[in-house]
Amino acid sequence: MERATLKEYEAAKAAVLYGKEYKETSSMENNVIHKQYVCKDGSGVFYERTEDGVTEFWSTEHSESRLNHSQVSRHIFL
Repeated sequence: MERATLKEYEAAKAAVLYGKEYKETSSMENNVIHKQYVCKDGSGVFYERTEDGVTEFWSTEHSESRLNHSQVSRHIFL
């Protein structure tokens, strides 16, 4: 499976959703987050599945799934 940078992930998502109205649905099963973004005009769908900080994503425009390993750093202030 191909790896993707955060920038590539964001670009893939924007390619389907930018400037369009969409509906987001999400669910969690066994600590895996599933999200689906469906354009209301029927022009596309973006899917993502996140487990252990790794997001697998694909869309109607790019059906091969890719992995994004970028994790947001967490800061704890005391």
